[in-house]
Amino acid sequence: MKYTTLYLDPTTHDIVFENGSVRFTNEGEITLQKIKNKLLFFKGDYFLDEEEGIDYLKYVFEKNVSDESIRTLFLSVLQTIPEISEIISLDIIRKKENSTVNISFEVKDFNGNIIDGEL
Repeated sequence: MKYTTLYLDPTTHDIVFENGSVRFTNEGEITLQKIKNKLLFFKGDYFLDEEEGIDYLKYVFEKNVSDESIRTLFLSVLQTIPEISEIISLDIIRKKENSTVNISFEVKDFNGNIIDGEL
């Protein structure tokens, strides 16, 4: 079964219109978009379910949180995405001076496509 969803601009996360019509995702884009949505979703941001999302303040930006525990958290989030058959790599780079976390990943979907990205 082939699924599609609204295509979101990778930079702004806004819905994209092409030639006056809403653009939908293709097969590879939907998996990448799901990964980004899951990893960028802060706990408490969705008013209908404030338990949904990642508790970044507690599990990522809290003092003395190890890089390995952050990596484990993100791995567990990626494993909830049904289109992913294998997580090839997941790299976490924390910059303490400006409290940011950069994530780069490479996964394989069930069609054998390699999907990589950075957040």
